[in-house]
Amino acid sequence: MTLRTLIPLAALAAAFGVTPAVASADTLLAPTPAGSQNLTSNGGWMAWAQPNQPAGSGFRLVVRAPDGTVTTPDIPVFEEVPDPSIGSTTPAAAGRRLIATYTRDGDVYTYDLAGGVETRVAGASSGAVERSADVVYGTFAFVRANGKRPGIYTWSAKKGARRISADVPRELAFNGTRVAYALGNSVIIRRVSGEGQVARIRNAARPESILLTRYRASWLVGDDAYKTNAFGPSGRPDAATQAIKGSRPIDGATSIAFGRGDRVSLALDAEGVKRLDPTPFGSSG
Repeated sequence: MTLRTLIPLAALAAAFGVTPAVASADTLLAPTPAGSQNLTSNGGWMAWAQPNQPAGSGFRLVVRAPDGTVTTPDIPVFEEVPDPSIGSTTPAAAGRRLIATYTRDGDVYTYDLAGGVETRVAGASSGAVERSADVVYGTFAFVRANGKRPGIYTWSAKKGARRISADVPRELAFNGTRVAYALGNSVIIRRVSGEGQVARIRNAARPESILLTRYRASWLVGDDAYKTNAFGPSGRPDAATQAIKGSRPIDGATSIAFGRGDRVSLALDAEGVKRLDPTPFGSSG
């Protein structure tokens, strides 16, 4: 008599290179109108851009507090879509505040999330056009899109402005020691110190919504989230060479963001801001 071996469906699918569909139970945290984009998060706060409806043209910054309250700050309307990031004001715990940073009319601004005050960052602004600002412990990174010396810059009140690359990407992410950005279909990761290797990770299409933690980058390509393998520690060559695809698509997402534990667990799609379940990379980030 011949015994028949029963092969689990998941194993059979893997053997033929087929990824089983993953059922999702995503939670809608905040509905948004069509055209909303550029979700960011940090410290329980979230922010994004949405059309200025029904008041007129342009875009507004919208903020969701840790308690779930959604507000539209009383600041000027943006003519172009803002690309906010949330970071902190100082390395010292005493007096540290969470702020959203963004650009308007080519200058860098911050918005104190708890205090509700907008401030123009004069040192990071110039006669040129600045865009895609990010901030970590009071150090800003941004793109200077034109002028005599376009490129990627950092600025702090203590050290002033310094150009770290002549590249002029549409968006960037900053973690205090590295920047990540897209050029064409590649994600570029470089140390702001200029040390180490510059990583270039190629993708099948243009990466969007680039995120950066201390040890890896994440981004969207179409409906799929990707991340790098871990960066090399200080003093050793950087190891970010792979684009690791998430285990589930995020259908229709325009942007992704980190939740607790620096995991990609938030997304913005046509319905609004959602908490992802399951997350694209599980508990590994």
